[in-house]
Amino acid sequence: TVLLDLPLTVKPIKTIIDSFPVAYERDLPSRIGLVPRLGDDSSVMWFDIETCVVLHTINAYERDDGTVVVRGFRYMPPGPHSFLCEYNPAYPYEWVLDINTGKCVSERYVSTIAGEFPTMHPEYVGRKAKYSYGLSPTAIDGPLTEYAAPRDSTLYGMIVKYDLDTGEIASSYSLPKSNYIITEGTCVPKIQGPGKVSGEDECYLLYLSTEVEGGKRVEDGSRLLIFDAADLSTGPVAAVKLPHSVPYGLHSAWVPWAQLK
Repeated sequence: TVLLDLPLTVKPIKTIIDSFPVAYERDLPSRIGLVPRLGDDSSVMWFDIETCVVLHTINAYERDDGTVVVRGFRYMPPGPHSFLCEYNPAYPYEWVLDINTGKCVSERYVSTIAGEFPTMHPEYVGRKAKYSYGLSPTAIDGPLTEYAAPRDSTLYGMIVKYDLDTGEIASSYSLPKSNYIITEGTCVPKIQGPGKVSGEDECYLLYLSTEVEGGKRVEDGSRLLIFDAADLSTGPVAAVKLPHSVPYGLHSAWVPWAQLK
């Protein structure tokens, strides 16, 4: 298990002045914790890292040499305010933790393409993986004129497939103008034969999108978009119109039909 202990702190007094009650205290230490699979609170190992903020991790896995690689989207807030008040972009980043020395022996940017809300093939979580899928921002640092989101927040209009080995974008898709992704992606593996494991990009990616017009959501403008992860540039393989407009959200999940019965 990977634990992130980073300097985002809750300041209840901020609510009195109608401000988001989370602060970034860059002078406080940042560290990553590892809990062994069969460990407890006494066996946590802590690794000091350069100060930052991480909201979503991409993946983590153990190498043959005993080091552990952790990847996530790393923010470097310019001031003491929460990123929700003063947004700045996040980039894919990598930390290499040596459990023999108890030190972080390497940390670096994986890609120079900003993004957030990562997802990947669920059968590759905890294993070395080449690909991760995320959202890249269309607009950063407001004011936002076409959607009722926080003024200095961000809009996501592009889906990207990160090549974690090279840092390049393997493929991407940009939504039509005035359409935005409103949830993180959900990865659904393609059905394989008995005992077979699908490849990393043998899966479908599910996203919800909403169209806006005149600063308001179009009532029948929300859709479930389904992409073949092998090549996002070809666009959605299916688009399901939803009966009602869906507002800006965050997280999503896939539940097979058999589990709903």
